[in-house]
Amino acid sequence: MRSDYLNLMGVANVYLFVQLFITPILMVLFANSELVQIIESELYFPMATMFTAESVGISLLGYMAFLIGGIIQLPRVKGGASEIDWRAPNVVRMFWTFFLFGFVWKIFRLLAGGDIQISGAKVGFFGDEVTFFLSLNSFHMIALPFLAIAYYENDASFRRVANYYPLVLIFYLVNGLFNGAMSSVIFPLLMHFAIRQRYKKIEFIWILWLALVVVAVIYFKVFMKTLLLDDPENTMSIFAPLTILVNRISISFVIASIVNNPDFSYGYGIVEQLMYSLKVPGFEYALPDGNALGHAYSLIDAEDFRTGMAISLIGDLFLHWGLIGVCTGMFFIGVLYRQVTALTESKHRLSWIVYALLYPIMLHGLESPVSVLIAAILTITVVCVTYYHLGRLFLLTTSHGSAIYKIAVWIRGGASK
Repeated sequence: MRSDYLNLMGVANVYLFVQLFITPILMVLFANSELVQIIESELYFPMATMFTAESVGISLLGYMAFLIGGIIQLPRVKGGASEIDWRAPNVVRMFWTFFLFGFVWKIFRLLAGGDIQISGAKVGFFGDEVTFFLSLNSFHMIALPFLAIAYYENDASFRRVANYYPLVLIFYLVNGLFNGAMSSVIFPLLMHFAIRQRYKKIEFIWILWLALVVVAVIYFKVFMKTLLLDDPENTMSIFAPLTILVNRISISFVIASIVNNPDFSYGYGIVEQLMYSLKVPGFEYALPDGNALGHAYSLIDAEDFRTGMAISLIGDLFLHWGLIGVCTGMFFIGVLYRQVTALTESKHRLSWIVYALLYPIMLHGLESPVSVLIAAILTITVVCVTYYHLGRLFLLTTSHGSAIYKIAVWIRGGASK
């Protein structure tokens, strides 16, 4: 049995359901179990008293609006640039140029004395500077789908081009496991499957195996970080990583807190937050503070000034516009997710690359403020399209030569006159 089980809309439906309802369901089914009591004892809030009929009902309405919006398919815009020859050996130049630029940018940041930002979830054993340089950034992530398409396009020709792509993918995953946040592991994996399923449909049994592997990798990373580095004396229970996962994946805690007490001021309006997320000068005041949110609702320890709670799309919409905002906003967000999913139906590989990059970002965006999600979509799309056309212009050759070659010929011709 083969089907496109891993498309963005389908996975988003499942993941959003898990985020919203898995914890309330487990609380109903296993409220008095020993495991739930152990997990609850290591959280900073009582799970049993969090959920009300109102909070679950608002989550359900938002989820239904998202599903309805996901049914609507808007007319597609036809046309676009002509395809490049993805089987040409020099197409790999695009990947390596963007990939190496990521490290060049890091060197520039180090020499310029800029802020060294490293993930608090790293489990590596190097200093901050080395970890900062070794960890992968957005430049590296944007480069990966280019190499993936070059690899699969050459499948029929024994992969003479980019045949080392599996090794590169493994490097991304191992690097993210030790030097980055959990997203540094999950994002490359999801991008890989977003490209792969365009060439080879994935059987359902392999999707189950993939889900098990992802859960195992997440648990292993959290286990290493929590029990081996943060708690070397082993004072925490073996269920500590599970507790963190419950707190991390389930946004129902935050939504229930917001619905029960909607008076918290989470930054400014969504438009101002969007300007801030797009790095527009003058909107620094609109920073949405997830750490303040966690403290206000007692979802994190009072002495924790680093952890930020994910407000989620539904929580953000409810705080700003109430129930009407939840229903209307989630409907249009569902429409947006459906249109991005439709990129896979395009014949142009650039659309596939944009889709592969947005795939993990939009799944992660389900737990983000609306402004952060929109800003991420706009930024990644613009950067990706720019990369692609710069690559066409300066790195790829055609039967008539590259753009640089044509410019050089034109200059020589003008000088000889």
